[in-house]
Amino acid sequence: MIIEIILIIALTNLLSSIKKPFVCSAIYTFVIVIFALFVENNLFDMLLVILIYFALSSLYFWLLDHFSEGILYWVIYIFGLIALLIV
Repeated sequence: MIIEIILIIALTNLLSSIKKPFVCSAIYTFVIVIFALFVENNLFDMLLVILIYFALSSLYFWLLDHFSEGILYWVIYIFGLIALLIV
């Protein structure tokens, strides 16, 4: 969980410099897949995990990129971080 928090914070910093949300979500999903390889045994479960994490992280990073200034950015940042950690 600590590694996931550090990863999300690092990717949001990367997003602020490259402005490509799908690159950040692909990196995030790749790291989650690496961790899931140690836990999941079923291929269908693994594909489901990949789809869910890519969809949620794409939405999260796109929203952060779209609302890159103001109070709404921080609301999305905090609630999105919590949502990605819960899933």
